[in-house]
Amino acid sequence: MQYQVRTTQELATTVRNLRLAKNMTQADLATRAGVSRKWISDLESGRSSLRLTKVLILLDALDISLTLQERAKPSIDLDDLLGLDNPRD
Repeated sequence: MQYQVRTTQELATTVRNLRLAKNMTQADLATRAGVSRKWISDLESGRSSLRLTKVLILLDALDISLTLQERAKPSIDLDDLLGLDNPRD
């Protein structure tokens, strides 16, 4: 099964759903991933400042691999997002 994750909120929802599908508590997953239960709780509620290393360990604990795939067209224009296309006066 594949999961499309473009935002931290989508990652939060996906992790929570995967954990629940495996009948794991937040404490179970935290122990398995070597992180605190609070970190899991923060991640699942979208409050965590995510460190990629911890996210990868967490995904491994859920038996999930991360796959990066090029999209045909970017969903977000980073110049627009950062306001770089509007020159300042």
